[in-house]
Amino acid sequence: MKGKRIVAVLTAGAICLPAISVGFAATADDTGSGGDASVAIVEEVKVSGLETGSTGEDAVVTAASDAEILYSGTSGDLEWSIDSDGLLVVSGTGDYDTSSRTDNAPPWCNYYSKIKSAVVTVSGITNTSRMFYNCSNLKSIDISGMDTSNVTDMGYMFGKCSSLTNMNMSNFDTSNVLDMDGMFYYCSSLTSLDVNNFNTSNVTSMYAMFCYCSCLTSLNLSNFNTSNVTDMGSMFKECNGLEKLDISSFNTSKVTYMESMFYGCNSLTSLDVSNFDTSSVAYMGWMFQGCNSLMSLDLSNFDTSNTVETSSMLNECNDLKIIIAPANLICNDFCQS
Repeated sequence: MKGKRIVAVLTAGAICLPAISVGFAATADDTGSGGDASVAIVEEVKVSGLETGSTGEDAVVTAASDAEILYSGTSGDLEWSIDSDGLLVVSGTGDYDTSSRTDNAPPWCNYYSKIKSAVVTVSGITNTSRMFYNCSNLKSIDISGMDTSNVTDMGYMFGKCSSLTNMNMSNFDTSNVLDMDGMFYYCSSLTSLDVNNFNTSNVTSMYAMFCYCSCLTSLNLSNFNTSNVTDMGSMFKECNGLEKLDISSFNTSKVTYMESMFYGCNSLTSLDVSNFDTSSVAYMGWMFQGCNSLMSLDLSNFDTSNTVETSSMLNECNDLKIIIAPANLICNDFCQS
């Protein structure tokens, strides 16, 4: 017998509930190996003495879900399950096992096409790399119960979650994170993303962090501390909906890789990189290629003394009328494809 989730939802204004009794009947056989306390089987729900408040509204008790557990298991220290409604539940203390797949994604990603929503209640986790990788049908996610204070790797955590339109990350503690590579890679339906609370002081790589987030129109990164970042390659590549991008606070003194950083950002009409310290950058090729709405660009502070690659840096910047650049930057190095 497969386990079921039955959720009772009460909706009413100023409801008084003097007595609610809920009967549970669950066995190991019913819940399956991946069951946990948060997904116990509810066989009987009794609500007695239901009274409405002064609003006069009727209390409504509805069964919101009667879903079977289709897949479940234990991965490392964590329990997980996916039900017939597409709800992924992950819970426990510690890390999941990344050895079961060649791409190091957790085992629930084997059923990526089935996952439509997720609830995560996890603590003590240190690695969230590829946690929801390629969950292309995932539309809502509740990570409010997730303690990320010990996480060091968030690489491709939401990579290819192409149906997500927004997510609440206000509780994310990123103070120990080193790797944010591809964290939102190909989240192509995201229309808003608030990462203003992110502490990025220890992050060393942001490669492809927002790459292919094509529906984002603005992104405020004014609070980002990038003093330890060495890789910003493809960071905003093909964010072709971006009209506003605030990177005025970026410290790029340790960055060595900026290749394709703004490639294909064809809705940006202005971009302030005048504060960029590029003295350590070796690769700048295709950095602004396809930014065909930019009308001016100030590269006056760009130091290319250690740069070995500048191919097509400004290729297809068709509306670019004003370029302020140091004398050692030769147009042929940038403009030829």
